[in-house]
Amino acid sequence: MDSSELPGAASTSEIFVGRERELHLLHECAEGAAAGQLWFALLEGPPGVGKSWLVTRFTAALTEWTVWSARADPSEGDLRFGAVSQLVAHADRAWLGGVRTLESGPHPQTPPSTVGAQLLQLIGEAQEAGPVCLVLEDLPWADSASVEALGFLLRRLDADRVLVVVTARTEDYEGVDAGGGAWRRWLTALNRVTRLSLASFSVEDVLALGKHSGKTLSPAAASRIVAHTEGNPLYVHEVLAEVPESGLPFTAAVPLPRTMAEAVRGKLTKLQPDSRSLLGALAVLDARVALATAARVAAVPDAASALEPLLASGLVRWWPAEPVSPIEIRHRLQREAVYEAMGPVTRRKLHAAAVALADPNSAWLHRVAAADTVDAGLATELEVAATGLLDFGQAGRAATMLRWAADLSATRAEHERRLLDAAKVLAQNLSLVGRALTLEPAIAQCAPSALRTYLLGRLAMVKGDLVTSESLLSEAYEASRDQPGLTNIAGAVAGELLGLFTWQGRSREAIELGSTTLRIMPPSIQAIAKGNVAACVLFEEGPAAALRRFAELTSLGETGRKVERSQVDLLVHRSTTHLLSGSITAAIDDLTVVLQMSRDGALVNLETHAYQLLACAHYVLGSWDDSAVFADRAVVLAETTGAPWEYAPAYSAAAMIAAGRGNWHHAEQHAHASEQHFRTIGPPQFLVFPVLAAAMLAQARGDYVAMLLALQPVTLPVNVSGWTAAFEPWWLPLRAEALIGAERLDEAQTALGRMKEFATDVPYLRTGLAWLSGRLAEKSGDSVTALSCYQTGVAAPMPKDNSQLYLARLEQAYGRLLVRRPGTRRAGIGWLRSAQERFAAMGARPFLEISSKELSARGIQIDSQPTDPLSGLTDREREVVTLISRGFLYRSAAKELYVSVKTIEYHIGNAYAKLGVTNRSDLAKKLAAAEGAGPGGSPR
Repeated sequence: MDSSELPGAASTSEIFVGRERELHLLHECAEGAAAGQLWFALLEGPPGVGKSWLVTRFTAALTEWTVWSARADPSEGDLRFGAVSQLVAHADRAWLGGVRTLESGPHPQTPPSTVGAQLLQLIGEAQEAGPVCLVLEDLPWADSASVEALGFLLRRLDADRVLVVVTARTEDYEGVDAGGGAWRRWLTALNRVTRLSLASFSVEDVLALGKHSGKTLSPAAASRIVAHTEGNPLYVHEVLAEVPESGLPFTAAVPLPRTMAEAVRGKLTKLQPDSRSLLGALAVLDARVALATAARVAAVPDAASALEPLLASGLVRWWPAEPVSPIEIRHRLQREAVYEAMGPVTRRKLHAAAVALADPNSAWLHRVAAADTVDAGLATELEVAATGLLDFGQAGRAATMLRWAADLSATRAEHERRLLDAAKVLAQNLSLVGRALTLEPAIAQCAPSALRTYLLGRLAMVKGDLVTSESLLSEAYEASRDQPGLTNIAGAVAGELLGLFTWQGRSREAIELGSTTLRIMPPSIQAIAKGNVAACVLFEEGPAAALRRFAELTSLGETGRKVERSQVDLLVHRSTTHLLSGSITAAIDDLTVVLQMSRDGALVNLETHAYQLLACAHYVLGSWDDSAVFADRAVVLAETTGAPWEYAPAYSAAAMIAAGRGNWHHAEQHAHASEQHFRTIGPPQFLVFPVLAAAMLAQARGDYVAMLLALQPVTLPVNVSGWTAAFEPWWLPLRAEALIGAERLDEAQTALGRMKEFATDVPYLRTGLAWLSGRLAEKSGDSVTALSCYQTGVAAPMPKDNSQLYLARLEQAYGRLLVRRPGTRRAGIGWLRSAQERFAAMGARPFLEISSKELSARGIQIDSQPTDPLSGLTDREREVVTLISRGFLYRSAAKELYVSVKTIEYHIGNAYAKLGVTNRSDLAKKLAAAEGAGPGGSPR
C-alpha cells in the first residue's frame, strides 16, 4: 500500500507495515475456515502493539464473509452475556427467529450452555450465506458467562466455515480477567489454532513507515526511535507524527514524551477549547458514539469544526459514511491518557452531562463519577437498583452497584453494611466468587458481625482452607442462630456447613444439621441443601431410605414429570439414587426431564452431572451409542463451565464407554484426566470415579491384575466412605471378576457373597451374579455347579433394567461350557452367537474380539459371525449416524448433539462413504441387515 491510497499521508497510523507475515497467516486461517474447518487465531501483544489495527486491516478484506465482532471492557465484566449480546447485535434479524433466547437477549439466569447451543444454531444459519468470522477483542475482559457460552460454541464447531479471531494483551490479568482464564483452555481443546505474538516494530519497519508517511529517516534515526519507544507501534506513530518531513537530525531529541499520557497532553495543548471538550466527552463516554451525542455532552456548538483538529492529530477515528457519523478515540491507551489529563472539575461536569444521553447501564457509572463527595441519596438509589438487578439475575452488576453505594455512604456503618452485602452477592455466586476474594482485606477491616464472619469462612472454603472455614462458619452460626433478624444469615451459614460436611463425606453430621436448619435456609439454596441431605442418607442408609427422604423433603412426585424450576437439581440427586438402586429407567426418566427443563431455560446447576449419569445409565442398558453421546456432553460441559469438581466424574464416564468400545487412546486419556483431576481437586469421596475408569479400562483389555490394582483403593478400609459404599454395586462385580480371573478364589467367593446381598435390591446384578458364580465354579473345577448357575441365569425372567453386558457375558460363558460337553455343542454355538450379537449391537469390540479368540483357540467357528456395522466410523460419525438412522432431521440431530448443521452434513457424508450408502433409506437397510434377528435369535 503506497501513500496515495491513504486518506492523508501524515496519518501514519493508517499505514500498514511490519505485519505482512501475520496478515498472511490470518488469511491462511481464513482459507482453511472457508474450506470447512473451524480455525482459531489468537493475537497477543502488549498494549499499543497494533492488534486492533491488524484485525481491522484483515477483516476489511473479508468482503464475502459475515463478520461479527465484540470488544470486551473491564467496566462490563459483570454484565452477564455482554460480549455475546455484542456479537448477536450484528446478526441478520431474520436468522434470530429460531433462537428465542438470543432474539430477546439472553436472560442473565440462562445457563451458558443454553446460550452456547443457540449461538450454534445462529452460526449455522449465518453459514448459509457464506463463511463467518467472529472477532473477540480483549477477550480476557469479557464476562464469564459469555466466555462459557463461547467456549461451549467453539467445542461444538467442527466442519464449519468459521474463523474466530481473538486479541489479548500480554500482561497480568489477575483480578481483571472476568472469565477466570477459562478462555485459555480453548487453546488446548481446539484442533486448529494459530497463535501470533505481535512483536514490536523493527528498524526496518520504522524506515518503511517513515517512507510511506513522507518522512525522511536515516537508519540511525530509525534506530533511535526504536530504542526510545521500545518499538511500540502506537508510540512509534506518535513520534513520526511529530517528526518534520526533512527527518530527524542526529542532534535532535526523539519527539516522544516518556509516557503516553505526556504524548497526549502535548497534543491537547495544541487543541482549541471546543476540540479538547469534544475529546474529553469521548473519553468520558468511552464508546463509539454519534458525533451529535459527543457534541451535546461537550456542549460544543459546532461539532464538525471541533472534530477536524482531532482527526488531524490522529487521536480520533471517524466513520463519515454512516448516518450518524460515529466517532471514537482511536486507541484505549489514548482514551486513558485523555481521561487522566482532565481536571476533576471538568471530568465531573462531563460525566454529569453524559447521564441523560447514556444507556441506563452506563448512566449509573456516570452519576457515580459525577459525585465529588459522599451522596447518601445516590447511595440509596444504587442500593435499590442493585436489589432489582438481583431479582433479574444480574448478580455481578448488582455487586458493583453495591460497592459504589458503599463508597458514597455518609456513615461508616452504612459503608460496611453495603460492602458486606456486595461481598455476599459475589461470594454466593460460583462464577463471581473470585471477585469476592479481592474484597477479603476490606471485609476483615469491618466491625465484627455474624455476616462478616460468615463471609470470611465462605472465602476460606473457596481457597481450600477447610479447617479455617469450618471454624469461622461454626462461629457465625452460633452468633446468628438464635438472634432475631439474623435468621437469613444463620440459614446461609447452615447451608455452607451442610455442603462442607457432604463434601468431606461426613454424612451423619450433614443429616443431623439438615434436620434442624433446612426450614431457615434461603430459598435459593434449599434445593441444593435438600439434595445434599438425601445424598447423605443414600450413603449412610442406602437407596430405599434416600428415596423415602426425597418424598419427605420435596414434592417431586413421580419420575418423569416436570417439577418447579427451583427443584430441578433435586431430580438429578434422585436419579443418582435410582441409578444406584438399579432402577435405570427411572433414573433416565428423571434426567430426561432435567434436560428438557434446561432447554426450556431452567437453571440447572448439576447439568454436567446429569449427562454423566445418563452416560452410566445407558451403558448399563447396552445403548452404548447413547452413552457415548452423553459422556461427550458431560466432558464438554465440564470443560466449558470450568467447574473442577465435575471433571473426575465426567472423564470417568467418557473413559468407561471409550474402553468398552476399544478406543484405547481416548480411554487412556480420559482415565488419566479423571485420576489427575481427582488428585488435584478431590473431594476424597470422588475416589470411586477414577477407580472405575481405570478398572473398566483394564476389564476391556482382559487384564485381571490391572483390574485388581485399579480397584485396590476402594477396598482399603480407610477409603470405605459413604460414597465408596454407595457405589459398591458398581465396583464389587468388577472386583469379583478380577479375583476369579486371577484365581484368588476364596476372596472371590467372599465378594460374590457380598454381591448376593446387593442383588436382592438391584435386579440387574442377578444376571451378573449368575455369570460370575458360574465362572467361579468353573475355575474351581465344578462344571456341574457352573452349568446350573448359567442355566438358572438364562432361564430367569429378565429384569426390565438388565445389564446387556452382563447378559452377553452370561450367554458367552454358558455357550462356551456347552460346546465342551457331549451332545450340547449345537446349543452352545447358539448361545455364543447370541452373545456375539449383543456385543456387536453395543459396539463392544474388545469383548467381541476376546470371545472370537477364545473360540478360535478351541477350533470353533461361528457361521455369519456378527460384526459391528459402524466399527469403521469415528466416534462423532457414529453419533451422527445413530441419530440419522432413528429418523432425526439434520437440524434436529445438530441440536441433540450440540453441533452445527454443517458438522452433521460433513460427518454424515464421511459415514455414508465409509458404509457404502448414499441416503438415509440405504443406511437403515444396512443397519437392519447387520442386526438380523438380534439377540432374540438365541435358542430360547
